[in-house]
Amino acid sequence: MKRSAVIFFIICSVILSAAAAFAANPLEKLKTPAELSNWTRTTSSKEVIDYLTQVAKNSGGRIRMEFIA
Repeated sequence: MKRSAVIFFIICSVILSAAAAFAANPLEKLKTPAELSNWTRTTSSKEVIDYLTQVAKNSGGRIRMEFIA
């Protein structure tokens, strides 16, 4: 009985931590200006760079930005 309670606790902990990590993802809410305007306008070059900078900052180190020239 005690062993099943420990296993249940571990499973619940894993599920809750995974749900918290998924819910805390700021990239889920990040939209381009084109998406925000329901595709009625085009995104400028500066807006693209700003968007990609935000993606890189929120990627947990998986994406990095480098500028050439």
